Amino acid sequence: MITTNTAAANLDNHFILGRNAFTTGEMLVTGGTFTARQDFYAGGSGTGTLTLSGGGGWMQVGRLFVSSTVNSSMNLTGGEAAVTVSSGTLLVTGSGDAATLRVGTNSSGTGSLTINGSGVVIVGGTLARGPVGQITLGPGGTLQIGSGTTNGVLLGGTGSLLNNGTLVFHRRSDFFYSGVISGSGGFVKRGTTSWGTLQAPNTYTGLTSVEEGVLRVTGSGSIGSGGLSLTGTARFDLANLTSSTYTLPATGNLLGTGTLSGSGKTFAVLGTLLPGSTNTGTISLDSGLTLDLSASAGSTFDITSPAFTAGTFDLVHGSGSMILGGPLTLAFTNGPYADGANVLQVFANTGGLSGNFSSVSFTGLEPGQWATFDASTGFVSVVPEPGCMPVLVATVVIAAARSSRLRRPSR
Repeated sequence: MITTNTAAANLDNHFILGRNAFTTGEMLVTGGTFTARQDFYAGGSGTGTLTLSGGGGWMQVGRLFVSSTVNSSMNLTGGEAAVTVSSGTLLVTGSGDAATLRVGTNSSGTGSLTINGSGVVIVGGTLARGPVGQITLGPGGTLQIGSGTTNGVLLGGTGSLLNNGTLVFHRRSDFFYSGVISGSGGFVKRGTTSWGTLQAPNTYTGLTSVEEGVLRVTGSGSIGSGGLSLTGTARFDLANLTSSTYTLPATGNLLGTGTLSGSGKTFAVLGTLLPGSTNTGTISLDSGLTLDLSASAGSTFDITSPAFTAGTFDLVHGSGSMILGGPLTLAFTNGPYADGANVLQVFANTGGLSGNFSSVSFTGLEPGQWATFDASTGFVSVVPEPGCMPVLVATVVIAAARSSRLRRPSR
């Protein structure tokens, strides 16, 4: 067994674990950095086991073959191979799309790639799975396709993947994926200049996070059922969807800051609208897009400054339209807030407002204050609590009457 756990180690030649039949090769990386600048084989014709666990190890290889080979001169028939990454990072870089990770692409033997715990596998080029290959993306594990370049292909763009961890696409060029992503895991789209396209009806139940660039669904494609999170200038696009309406189910919320687009399309939210989520945020609606909350579980808007300066409150704006519905919660913090009519517009989209919220509740105002919402304009007002004003007026009238009686001259 080969164990690396501290200082950096470099290897300039091909490396094979289990080179010959009936032989066994094992390598354990628990820390430090191991670099194999050329091809790394787990399971040549024998048994090869590569494990990253127990610490913050970093392993970088040019290409990784797990019971696989593309070079007939190596004379490897395909043995028993297992690569497990439960902590640390395994980085497959190579040169361009040659940064390949092949799992079980030979006709014999078995090959497995398991990613779980806090393990991370980054494939700069192509991840391929053959007839004797198995890929397990388990809880806590991260599989990233692409390293911010123009390369990065998952299973030929068509193979399906069981994802119980986190699947990340990070490319600066566009990609199309027609395989089905299933499991309990989440999906992350990165790459500021790229469009990512999901073409299949995916069934994963984790959160979909568009951190950079554009993610779109086309045809009958869909994201998972765990909700949609947008960050910064990120966009979710429905323009090429076959149906006129895309529905985010009740198991998922719409949160963050970003843009929804797709002229002539409706984005229906059955969960909760949470602009910004943990911080204030803005959802922008492109022209022709309708955000439908009529059957939603509710909407929560944070308002964090009595000055109502930009960026201190949640907002929906843009040139698209809104259908209001479900309960609205206004969460005020950092008060006190002065009374006033139409102090803040939280729905400033110019494409029109229709419908209304089933109820309006609020937190964070002073005793005796009340918040109201005007569904025709999208404005919020802060007013005296209903019932307080008549009591105040009556008190003033009684006091005035008593004062008048005290001043009345005696006869």
